[in-house]
Amino acid sequence: MVVATGPANIRYSVDNPRLFRIDDDGNVYTNTNGRQLMQGGLLNFTVLAVNPEHSHRAASATVLVSANQPPKFSDPAYAANVYENANGGSLVRAVAAQDRDTDVISYFIRPEPGAPDVEEFEMFTINRQTGVIRLVTRPFQFTEEDYSFLVIARDTHNQNDTAAVHVHIIDVNNNRPMFPDCENYRPEVEENKPSGTPVLTVEAIDADKGENAEVEYSLVTSPSSPESFFDIDRTTGQLTTLKVFNRDEPDHEKELRVIVKANDRGSPSLEGTCAFVVNVRDVNDNHPMFDKSVS
Repeated sequence: MVVATGPANIRYSVDNPRLFRIDDDGNVYTNTNGRQLMQGGLLNFTVLAVNPEHSHRAASATVLVSANQPPKFSDPAYAANVYENANGGSLVRAVAAQDRDTDVISYFIRPEPGAPDVEEFEMFTINRQTGVIRLVTRPFQFTEEDYSFLVIARDTHNQNDTAAVHVHIIDVNNNRPMFPDCENYRPEVEENKPSGTPVLTVEAIDADKGENAEVEYSLVTSPSSPESFFDIDRTTGQLTTLKVFNRDEPDHEKELRVIVKANDRGSPSLEGTCAFVVNVRDVNDNHPMFDKSVS
């Protein structure tokens, strides 16, 4: 409303009658449905007040009209880290938008451009009033290392802003290394083969990711037998001999038990073991001998 001082019969007019109109009391109205105002952002028009008894006496004033403004996120992109063993309902992160018109803002998740806006996507849910993103409380399992989606802030005039959310799942070292073929290991080595002869290459796998899935190999020895007849490459898992074996007297080295250990590089480190027997294969390296001399 605008008011000019003077006679009671002052007549008002505006210089932009396509968008605005003014009545005899100085009340200003818009001639649009509001959409054009929202697109315009900031508009101005001039009000002219004329004394009808003295038309040369007039006054004018410029009026600024601020159109409805869309909400605006504090950041165009948000990042979060979540441990893979996080409980349902755990906080992922909060997003926030502001509206210069102080309109009520509602928050939604948009799984991808063009998809419908929802409050729950995969294992993530957003509070439409606060913008807080949490893990769902129902049972779920992370199947990816990274998740990305959009968040939407929408005001009561159906204007909105969009921001990207990227969630990285941090691996937890909760899986021990395993030897999937351990039961099938039946290695053999010929007696009299030189030290350093390859015997077998073992393989352990770890269901974790990153360093938690990297394994190193070693041999398990006992206090009663601190030395091993074998060596193992810590990286490749290749087992080689450390001596020349003899099945015959006096060594009788026929079946040799080996225990291989795999440790991951997590903190704390987890380990898995595999036990098998190396068979020393006989070779024809002894001449026939008579028990007694023949007379």
